[in-house]
Amino acid sequence: MHHILALELLQLLLLGAAVIVHLTTALRGRRQDRSWSLLLAMAVLAGFCRELDPDLMDHQVLEWWAWLGRKVVYRGVIAAAVLCLLAGLLHHPAGLKAWAHGPLLLTWSAAIALLVAGSIAEDHGMMLVEEMFELAGEALVAVGAVLHRQRVLPSRSPSAGDSC
Repeated sequence: MHHILALELLQLLLLGAAVIVHLTTALRGRRQDRSWSLLLAMAVLAGFCRELDPDLMDHQVLEWWAWLGRKVVYRGVIAAAVLCLLAGLLHHPAGLKAWAHGPLLLTWSAAIALLVAGSIAEDHGMMLVEEMFELAGEALVAVGAVLHRQRVLPSRSPSAGDSC
């Protein structure tokens, strides 16, 4: 059970990092890309909330917090993601092109496939296999956050005053 908890915590760390990358991308990005970056942040935050497993928590406060995250925050985040999607489609549909970038699309597709494989393993009672698939998928979600950031944020060119 300690191995499972360690994997769960590592998954939360990866998802949390991906949320932060997406949020900072939204804050620093162009206006037309913000709703799309926020959509990704909310989708990953929803995954973070779903990953909170009250069965693995051994303290009442942590167990309550995990339940709150899975039952309340998760639904609010999904609603926010839908609103970001609608805002993006209505106000900045061209921002969708950032998602169609080959490496980013491939990374997200592979992440989703691994997460689905983890869900199938869970249905068959293979808990360690499930967690390994989820860990791999969530690592790709974190990679996808970095790829999205590189795609959306304009690269800075070093000025004459910058030094290495």
